[in-house]
Amino acid sequence: MEKEKNNKGIIIVLVVIIVILLALVILLSTGIISFKSTVFNNSNQISEWKSVVTIKSFDIDSAEVVNRPNNHMYVTGKFVLEGNEEDYTSIGFSGYCYDTNGNKYDIVAPGIAGHKYIIGENTLDAAESFDYGKNYDIYDKNSDKNEWKNIKFEYCKFDKMTTFLIIDEKTIEISEPISFEKSFN
Repeated sequence: MEKEKNNKGIIIVLVVIIVILLALVILLSTGIISFKSTVFNNSNQISEWKSVVTIKSFDIDSAEVVNRPNNHMYVTGKFVLEGNEEDYTSIGFSGYCYDTNGNKYDIVAPGIAGHKYIIGENTLDAAESFDYGKNYDIYDKNSDKNEWKNIKFEYCKFDKMTTFLIIDEKTIEISEPISFEKSFN
């Protein structure tokens, strides 16, 4: 008789454990609970973090077609940053250019992977944003990118600066609107 009571108790405990595990699986699969760490980006949590870098000056010099291994266009210029280099891990800019036919091209800076902008004067090295793993030769007759060599740009604008910080082992991304533009004749 006592063995029967012990078996019923064990069965009840196992049923309760199974119900709890099923509930946990449902909550995890629907995203109601998560074990991921919080990464701050473009949310209202960002308001807790102030910009650590400011742009003192920003000049766009040129936008041209280039025949580089991973880029077809290159936007050059100069800019000066103020702040403390120890406060950020990297800074990037994004924007767009229009060609003379009204086609829009998204651009990012730095256009060279791994390049870090420093406090003080920097050389702008922006490029079109696309898959960096490919090699292109726009002057190859067989290239599907051959049409690039005929493009002329008439306008470029940088409209966002993104600063990456590491605080308490968390990556914090601060995106700020900016407005630097140039028309080309």
